[in-house]
Amino acid sequence: IYTLSLHDALPIFDSLKEQNYQCYICLKKFSLIFGIPTEEIFWCSYYMRFVCKNCIDDEFSIIPHFILDKWCFKKFSISKKAKITLLKWYDKPVIIFKKKDILLKKIPQLYKIIEIKKIINNIFDIMKCEDKFKFLKDNLGEYEYIALKEYIFSVRDLVEINNKTFYKKINQFKKKLISHISGDCPICKFEGEICSKCCNDKKIFFYDIENVFYCKICRKSYHKKCIGLVGHFH
Repeated sequence: IYTLSLHDALPIFDSLKEQNYQCYICLKKFSLIFGIPTEEIFWCSYYMRFVCKNCIDDEFSIIPHFILDKWCFKKFSISKKAKITLLKWYDKPVIIFKKKDILLKKIPQLYKIIEIKKIINNIFDIMKCEDKFKFLKDNLGEYEYIALKEYIFSVRDLVEINNKTFYKKINQFKKKLISHISGDCPICKFEGEICSKCCNDKKIFFYDIENVFYCKICRKSYHKKCIGLVGHFH
């Protein structure tokens, strides 16, 4: 916990002044002598504001903003109010990445998850059986949003991606999906296609997103090299 004593008060005078020398949470006025605090003042890294002894929490926490800004999972001091908010939203899928977000290319483990997620979405999108949503629920449970097209995650997911436990979970589901459309389900069975741009009669599979591009508009698959998409992140 960051504490403020008489000896290190001066560097943060301006910040305290912006808060009117009071706790950000309960608005209690800090005790001052000649403008210098005479009590411990604490820092909430979630609200990025100073709080009093009664409002600071005893535990430290990861901060979502730091994760999204610098992929930092270090724990920092937080207020009791911040702890309630962080716990409430920890496992809720409310973080959405955009295709051009720098973290997707900068963090290898995150990029790998996004690639698998695209495969899952591509496969789920063409499943034809009536039980496709039950299949999703039975295999993913509360993680069923993984099949959505959007790059949506919870803070918990990002923690698990960072410690590499999320990869096993999502990769196992990808394998189940591939098995489902490869013969487990006669309705969804997919035997591959021929590239619509070249003469090669070797079957290609739309879930091989490293080499194959699947057009959801025309419902056809192409070798990426045949349409000039080699190396493209899409």
